[in-house]
Amino acid sequence: MELLHHYMVSTCLTFSQWPHSVDTGRHAVPAIAFSDPPVLHSVLAITALHRAHLLNDASELAQRRRYVTLAMTHQDVVIRDLRTRVQHITQANAPGAFIISSYLALFTLGSMHQLDSAAPDATTTLNFDKPQDWIRLMRGVPTMLMQDNVFAWVLESPLGMMFKDGKQDWPLPLELEPRFARLAEVLSDAALVASLEERAAYVAALGLLKKWTANAHAPDDETDLVGTALVWVNTVEDRYIEYLYYRYKSHLIRIKTI
Repeated sequence: MELLHHYMVSTCLTFSQWPHSVDTGRHAVPAIAFSDPPVLHSVLAITALHRAHLLNDASELAQRRRYVTLAMTHQDVVIRDLRTRVQHITQANAPGAFIISSYLALFTLGSMHQLDSAAPDATTTLNFDKPQDWIRLMRGVPTMLMQDNVFAWVLESPLGMMFKDGKQDWPLPLELEPRFARLAEVLSDAALVASLEERAAYVAALGLLKKWTANAHAPDDETDLVGTALVWVNTVEDRYIEYLYYRYKSHLIRIKTI
């Protein structure tokens, strides 16, 4: 009950300040979770991870570890269900599949922190040597939605209000323009990247990143930081991810030199 209470009064409010998303997280998600046990485990997993993040003092390390363990325990149940669910999505279980996939992406991001130790060089709860590994893991939502009638089923469910029109594109803050200009210059430099196709993939990915970075700086009542952060990962072209697989070491070196 403690985690459910925390989800309702705190965790669900951290996902977005956009009214439709707030209402969905506070009302529709719990309603679905109470009739779909794996979804409830998903809610409890992300909430336990959130509680762990809030315990920042070294004296709270034991309690933080307890919440991390609890989060991982719930998430194990979620993963086992999702593997089976995605093989046969129906109108009845599609909303739950969407919630589980979405919260799994958030869980992945939230786990990339030193939650199980107070040491400055502690490893993350989830550790990925390659950035493309976590990007691939987080791209499950669009893949799932593209199956047959899944997206239509989600739209028809109480979750459909999340997809209501009303959002708009916002300009990139002026102080960020030089950074993106510099990145564009480097990523389109033939001397650094010989392949025209590869350069085009990088520039296209950067364009999407610029758009969604700008939207992350929308006025408070229009801000949907979580959704905005996940959009780029889930819409960037597959070829960009493939290039990361083959060239990620040199890409990281380039970024560090900027």
